[in-house]
Amino acid sequence: MSYHIPVIHPMVKTAEKGCALHTEEFLNYGKSDLAYNGMFMGMKALLMTGIRLLMDENFLKEVCADFKEQTRGL
Repeated sequence: MSYHIPVIHPMVKTAEKGCALHTEEFLNYGKSDLAYNGMFMGMKALLMTGIRLLMDENFLKEVCADFKEQTRGL
């Protein structure tokens, strides 16, 4: 999809550094305040970006122009 439209892939902290993905330790972090707060902040960032795109026409134009520039020739 990212070859056709601008997308966002936020990285949020849901576990301590060094915790391997797809492990029981990682699963247990998923039940923690650290994971909840990380996901909440990630959702808030996505929401606020979407709102800005809908409300700020100049920002939307800048995002689209940057996307066209960055993907030229792909």
